[in-house]
Amino acid sequence: MRLDLPEHPALQASIWVRVSIQRSRRVVHALLLALFVGLPFARVGHESALRFDLPTLRLHVFGASLFIDEFFLVLGAVLFLAFLLLWVTVVYGRIWCGWLCPQTLLTDLTTRHDRAGFPAGPGLGTHLLAAGLSTLVGAASVWYFVPPPVFLRDLAAGTLHPVAAGACAALALLTWLNLWLVRERFCKAACPYAKIQGVLFDRTTLVIAYDRRRAAECIACDACVKACPVGIDIRAGLQVACVSCAACIDACARVLGRKGRPALHGYCFGDPGSRGRLLRPASLVLGAAALLFLALTLTVALRREAIDVTVLPNPSLPARLDREGRVVAAYVLAIANRGPRPAALTLAARHPAGPARVTPTAVEIDPGAHRRVAIYIVAPPGAGLELTLDGGATGTVLARPPYAPPAAK
Repeated sequence: MRLDLPEHPALQASIWVRVSIQRSRRVVHALLLALFVGLPFARVGHESALRFDLPTLRLHVFGASLFIDEFFLVLGAVLFLAFLLLWVTVVYGRIWCGWLCPQTLLTDLTTRHDRAGFPAGPGLGTHLLAAGLSTLVGAASVWYFVPPPVFLRDLAAGTLHPVAAGACAALALLTWLNLWLVRERFCKAACPYAKIQGVLFDRTTLVIAYDRRRAAECIACDACVKACPVGIDIRAGLQVACVSCAACIDACARVLGRKGRPALHGYCFGDPGSRGRLLRPASLVLGAAALLFLALTLTVALRREAIDVTVLPNPSLPARLDREGRVVAAYVLAIANRGPRPAALTLAARHPAGPARVTPTAVEIDPGAHRRVAIYIVAPPGAGLELTLDGGATGTVLARPPYAPPAAK
């Protein structure tokens, strides 16, 4: 449909604001949903880009595999994201709620609007859309634990594991009940993040505000109130239930645009007409904390060894002396290959008092595997025994086993 609009700068500006905000939000929500559903299908190397494998208790993250004893890296990443979210809240306010929050995303994707742009009651089409979206969300959530090809293959064959099937059904049901019964009520009454935002905001935080300098231009149509998904009146000031969806901006721009005037509501840093300051105490402290945890996490992640070796004594075979007076000692190598490729380790023993040998001289281990290998070392008595494991590209590991030769008779 082609609309002939009057050539008025204020009207053109208001229409641009309406189209750009709502269209941009829909595009962002569509991209986020596509990312959530599509990421389990992406593969880096021979593994999923992001998946927690329950049988092996390993987290696959874009080509790296984290074992359960390396989950301190996940803690560092979580702390970084937490401080980053706090920094974003201090500077950009409720930008998460309006643009990135899964609750807002799912609610907006299943909200019908009439031709005037105000919310309409949910009908059969909305319920069907909510049911389909809930099923997709339930399945995609399980895909972060079960590879999608395996999930879909077993589902088609009727052999899907009961735990995976039950988790998918439960998540789909909870999502559907949320979209049917809760929706914006969660944001208004139960969201913990919304409760702490008031503590983090300051006078220059980005918010949606009513321009009181132009209060005389308000025609009391209440379009902004009718358009608000949580039913607040932004003209009364900033409220904790606001999700920063910009529906009030669109509604006001639509009404006042007919009169050639821009909307009375808009995004602003603090009071309308003021400018935000990025460098202020709260933003500097939270930003520094986020960068600190990011640096620590990256440093530890980049310095982690691909091959982890622990040398343990073999209690079932105590050390003994052979006929030539050398010590025969038995050990167990606990080897974990945390890299993406197979590793071949070459073993060698040395002792400052004379020649030493180790059996076997080579060990191979597949990527992501754990192995316990029994080894035997023959060396002169006395301290100073060293076991060298040369893995080529994986580097060299020096280990000093607990060498305790028997006392001479």
